[in-house]
Amino acid sequence: MAPTGLHSRSPTAAYLPACLPTPALHETPCDYQAIVQVNMAARKLQQEIDKTFKKVAEGVAEFDGIYEKIEQSNNPAQKEKLEDNLKREIKKLQRLRDQIKTWAASNDIKDKAPLLEHRKLIETQMERFKAVEKAMKTKAYSKEGLSAAAKLDPKEQAKAEAGEFLSNMVDELEQQIETLEAESEQLQVTMKKGKSQAAKAERIATIEHIIERHKWHQVFDITSQMA
Repeated sequence: MAPTGLHSRSPTAAYLPACLPTPALHETPCDYQAIVQVNMAARKLQQEIDKTFKKVAEGVAEFDGIYEKIEQSNNPAQKEKLEDNLKREIKKLQRLRDQIKTWAASNDIKDKAPLLEHRKLIETQMERFKAVEKAMKTKAYSKEGLSAAAKLDPKEQAKAEAGEFLSNMVDELEQQIETLEAESEQLQVTMKKGKSQAAKAERIATIEHIIERHKWHQVFDITSQMA
């Protein structure tokens, strides 16, 4: 008896002649196989995303724990070790963020809200780390930098101060780029096909222009530091 529907196909359906019609659903074995493959790929992708979200949650929890220990510690040696651990954790989270950004840019994923939420969660920790890193640099300057600065001639001191200013500007531009990218992705998620979205499209174009300009300034500032 010939199969009458999707669920009544026998295990031998894969060996039937290519594109044999299925009366009830007007499908073919090749159609069915394509659907199965698409579903399997979607399921696998969802599993990878869920696994990444779990790693993000674990990484944020670990980051929080180290951050709290830094805030409570008065031991300089211990604090320095904890700061290194915090840096290692934020690098792990940044790698996860890069993967999330790739998925968010993909057309294969329709509901991008959870991706954007986890990206924002990671970026919040990045901001906290920047504050810690800035304090680390300040501490280094206060201990070693100041004594060395006293020995520098005015020209070298001015060069060192300019380098620090450019470094801070690069960090500030990177922060602005991350904020703008998140806004652009959020706008793209909310845009609906077939409807007039001129304002959103115009804003996205503006954001892309600003990001391009910021990246140019970053390269210029880094090149100036190396000069």
